Amino acid sequence: MKHLFTNTQYQQLLQNGSNKIKRWDLHPVAKLTMPGHAFSWLLTDIDPQDPNVGYGLYIEFDGFIAYGSVDLKELLTIKDEMGFGIENDPSFNAKFSLEVYKSAHWWHGHLVEDEEMLQRFVIEPMRYSQLSLF
Repeated sequence: MKHLFTNTQYQQLLQNGSNKIKRWDLHPVAKLTMPGHAFSWLLTDIDPQDPNVGYGLYIEFDGFIAYGSVDLKELLTIKDEMGFGIENDPSFNAKFSLEVYKSAHWWHGHLVEDEEMLQRFVIEPMRYSQLSLF
């Protein structure tokens, strides 16, 4: 699967798969797309036990979104009528967790990559000193 990702991305995806962090808290490492088509995958991790399985968000630009696994080997076989296949978007650099991308998508109905818009969906944990119980 290394040819879908840069070496750095691949190593980060494997490392994320080994961590016990909730996937929603991870930042997507790679954005996979097919030129001229309205869907993307934002991948957070790869299963270290089965490196053909990636996890993340599947997003269609008509508003559909789903979280789950994807067979990376199968992605390599997908070609459109022009012969284009799945590509890694080299310009993608996630600065937010997968939860933020999901929430922004649900609100706007499409993949949001604008940092200012995404920042609105960051939920800061409250400190006990900020809580007013009475």
